[in-house]
Amino acid sequence: DRARQMAQAARDFMRGDLEKAMSLSFLSGDCIVVPVWTGRGFRNVCISRPNFVIGSSTAGEPLSVAYLIDERRDDVTLYQLVQVISLDESGCRYSTRLIRNGNVYRHWERFPEWEVYNREWVVPNVDHLLIGRYKCFITDKLHPNNVYGVPLCFGASQHIQEIHYLLDQLHSEFALSEKAVFASKSMFVKDGKGQLTLPRSKERMFMLTRGGSVDSESIQTYAPTIQAQPYIDALDLAKKELEKCIGVDSGIISNPPDTNYQNVDSVRKSTRNTQAFIERARDEADRLIDQMVYAWDMLLNFHGQPTGTYTHTHDWSDDYIESMSDTRDSIVAGYSIGATDAFDFR
Repeated sequence: DRARQMAQAARDFMRGDLEKAMSLSFLSGDCIVVPVWTGRGFRNVCISRPNFVIGSSTAGEPLSVAYLIDERRDDVTLYQLVQVISLDESGCRYSTRLIRNGNVYRHWERFPEWEVYNREWVVPNVDHLLIGRYKCFITDKLHPNNVYGVPLCFGASQHIQEIHYLLDQLHSEFALSEKAVFASKSMFVKDGKGQLTLPRSKERMFMLTRGGSVDSESIQTYAPTIQAQPYIDALDLAKKELEKCIGVDSGIISNPPDTNYQNVDSVRKSTRNTQAFIERARDEADRLIDQMVYAWDMLLNFHGQPTGTYTHTHDWSDDYIESMSDTRDSIVAGYSIGATDAFDFR
C-alpha cells in the first residue's frame, strides 16, 4: 500500500508540479514545494520568491521557512496569513500567524475564513523540513553566499533591454514603411459648408484620376523599402550575448548555426555548454525529488496511512544529444568488453 501511494504521488508530481517548480525558480530564483495531505492524495503547493522567506539554515539546508497563504488589504492596512514550518527537537512544527503591517496580529475573529488555519501541529521523528526546494543554480557574483537563488537571466538585463529596444525599432520600421496614398486636392469638391468631400459618383472620381498628367498626377503613392535585415542581424547578435550570460550554446535562442558540413562529434562539442546547463538543472531536480519522497513518506506516517516498504529510482533521457543507435552502439561496445550486463544488452 505504501509503495502504491508513493507511486501515485510521484506520478502526479512529475506530470506538472516538477515543471512548475522549475519554471518558477528560473523566473524568481528560488521555489519551495509544500506537500499537503488531502485525505486521498497529496496536493503540492509551489511558492516562489518573494512569497516565502528562510528564517534559518545550515549548510544550505533550510531549518525554518515562512510562506504567504493569503492576504487582505483594508485601506492602508495589509493583513497577511503566513504559514511557518520549522525544525526543532520535537520534529517538524507547523504553525500559522496573522500579520498586520509586518507585526503579529491576534484578532482572528476579524477573518472567520482564516480561522481554520489557526492551529499548530508537529510531525515527529523527522530529520529535515517536510518541503522540497528548487534553487536556481545561477551564481550571484555580487553575493555568492546568499541563501536565496537568483533568476536564470540574472546579470543579463542589459542584453534583454537591447532585444526589447531592437524589437520596438523593428516594429517602428514596419509602421513607418506602410504604404501611403496622397490624393490631389483638385479631386475633391466643397459642400455648402465649405468642407472638402468626394464627388457624388464614382465615375467622376475615376475620370478625375485618369485626368492626371505625368507631370502632375492626381494620386501619388509613397512606399519606402523596409530596412529589416540590419535589425534582424542585430537581434541575433543580442540573443547570442544573452545565451552566453545564461550559459547555453548559440542556437538555443538565436538562429541555429549551419551544421551541414560538420561531423557528429563537432556538432556535439558545439552543444557542451547546453549539456552542462541541463545537467545542473537535473541535479537540482534530483535533490527536489528526493526531498519530496521523504516528505511524502513522513506525512503518510503522521496521518496513519498503511505502512510498507518501497524503493524509488528515476532516470533522465539523453535524447537531446544521443540517438537510439548511439545508445545501442555504446551498450554493445560495453558488453563486448564486459563493462555492461547482459540484461542491459538484451
